[in-house]
Amino acid sequence: MQQAVLINDHQLLNDLLTSYLLVHGFNFIKSFNEVSLALADINPTNPPDLVIIDMMLPILRTLKGEKVDVFHPYILMDNKVCYQAVRDIRSKSPPTKIIILSGERHPHTFLLGFEAGAHGIASKLDGLDEFLHILKRVLSGERGVTSERVNKLLAGYTSSTYPDLSKTEIQILELVQEGKESPQIAKELGYSTKTIRNMLSKINDKLGTSNRIEALEIAIEMGLVGWRTGNDEL
Repeated sequence: MQQAVLINDHQLLNDLLTSYLLVHGFNFIKSFNEVSLALADINPTNPPDLVIIDMMLPILRTLKGEKVDVFHPYILMDNKVCYQAVRDIRSKSPPTKIIILSGERHPHTFLLGFEAGAHGIASKLDGLDEFLHILKRVLSGERGVTSERVNKLLAGYTSSTYPDLSKTEIQILELVQEGKESPQIAKELGYSTKTIRNMLSKINDKLGTSNRIEALEIAIEMGLVGWRTGNDEL
């Protein structure tokens, strides 16, 4: 009996994937809209054969730190939730195969997904036939599986050096996204305002941007920083 776990905050997509997997040999399927619930349910002694997880998942807290559910209008959507979940699933249930379902377009997001330990990444820009091809290859034991289109993107991208932002640089951009200016960022992170401005200049150099807003946009596209659906402090 093949078992699958779906992790996606869109219930319609979970329902459609459930119907699709039932037709293609899976007999027992569970779906979750939060990573924590899925991780708690996975049993290492009876692990699922497959986990399909969305690349863009919500961090369920507001800027004020309030815990909210997936229906809250103001939440942070962040690829890093998915990447960490993949690592946690691989650690808890090594035999389980993992496919990331991605709507992203920047090749860096795919690299980060594979680095986290995903066996395959299926793009939402490709069709069901391509998804089934990826599914069969992953279940047969292959790694690093994606569509031909995405492979072409990765081939061109991996040949060049991509920027490596530090944890602090990512934190700075996350605070920029929250609308904070350099003095506020400096106070929150424990640096001088001058140091923060120097770090922002270094970030621009790494990303090839000319200001903090451009840098934030590129970092979001690359999956380094999440994006907010709104500002709960307004």
